[in-house]
Amino acid sequence: MSNNKNSRQPRIDVAKSSKTTRRKLRQLASDPSGEVRQSVARNPHIPRAVLRQLASDPNEKVRMEVALNPNTPPAVLQQLASDPEEDVRKCVAINVHTSRATLQKLADDPDEWVRDGVAQNPRTSPAVFLQLAGDLGEGVRWNVAGNPNTPPEVLEVLASDPNGLVRIGVAENPRTSPAVLLQLVDDPNVLVRSALAAKFIKIPPAVLQLLASDPDGDVRLKVARNRNTLPATLQKLADDPNGLVRIGVAENPHTPPEVLQQLASDSNLEMRYLVATHPNTPPAVLQQLASDPEKIVREQVAENPNTLPEVLTVLALDFDPDVQKNALKALQARH
Repeated sequence: MSNNKNSRQPRIDVAKSSKTTRRKLRQLASDPSGEVRQSVARNPHIPRAVLRQLASDPNEKVRMEVALNPNTPPAVLQQLASDPEEDVRKCVAINVHTSRATLQKLADDPDEWVRDGVAQNPRTSPAVFLQLAGDLGEGVRWNVAGNPNTPPEVLEVLASDPNGLVRIGVAENPRTSPAVLLQLVDDPNVLVRSALAAKFIKIPPAVLQLLASDPDGDVRLKVARNRNTLPATLQKLADDPNGLVRIGVAENPHTPPEVLQQLASDSNLEMRYLVATHPNTPPAVLQQLASDPEKIVREQVAENPNTLPEVLTVLALDFDPDVQKNALKALQARH
C-alpha cells in the first residue's frame, strides 16, 4: 500500500502545484489514481473544461473538490447540486460562487447537513434565509442566526426560537436590530443574556444599562468589561456586591477617573493593582496607591505614565528594590 502511495506521490505533487501547466492538468485529470484527480480538482488554475469533466468523476471526493473550487462554473455547480452524495451537495451549498437559484434548490434538500451549508452561505437570498428560519433542523436555524448576512427581520423571527443556541446566535449577530436586542435582555436563558452583555458590535448602551441589573453575576461582569458601557453604568457596577464585577470595571479601558478613585480604596489586591495600571487613573489616586502595603501595586504606580515626578522620587527610595528600580527607570525616561 505504501509503495503505491509512494509511486503516485510525484503525480499528486504535480497536480497540486500552481506552476503546473494547463495541458498537464488536463492529462492528470484522467489519472487512474483518485488522489491525483482530487489534487487536480483542487488546483486553482485548473481549466473550466477539466472541472466539467471531473464533475462526473466516479470518485465522490473528486466531485467534492470540484464543488468547492471557486472557479467551478455555475452550471457545473448546478449539476452537482443534484449529486446523489450529500457531501458533494454540501460542498456546493457552502461554495460562495453558487448561484442563488441553486442555493434555493438546496434549501429544499432532504438532508439537514446540506441545508446547513445553505444557511452558512453569504450569497443566500433573504427569502431563503426566511424559509430556513423555520427549518426543523436546529443546526440549520443556528447557522441562519449566525450568518452576518441574515436580514434583521429574519433575526427578529429567530429571537423567539425555542432553542437557546439559536437565540445566542441572534444576540451575537451584528445585524440584529436594537429592538430585538432589547427583547433579549429578558431572555430566560442566562447564556443568551451573557452573549448579549459581551457583544461589542452595535450594542446600544441602553441594553448594557439594563443588563447591569441582571441577577446573574457573570452577565454583570461582561457588562463591566464591555467597552461600550457608559460611565454612568460603570459607576453603578463599581458598587456591585460581587468582587469580580468590580474587577471587571477596573479592567474596562473606558472607566472614568472618578470611578477608579473609588475602586482604589477597595480591599481586593487585584482591584488596586488594576487601578494602578489603568491609563485613566489620575495622579492624585496614584499618589494614594504609592503608599499601598503591597509592592506589586507600588511597582505599577511607578510604571504608570500619569504618576507625578515627585511621587516617583519618593518611590525611588522605596524599601523594595523592584519598586526602586521601576521608579528610577521612569524618572530617567522623563529627562
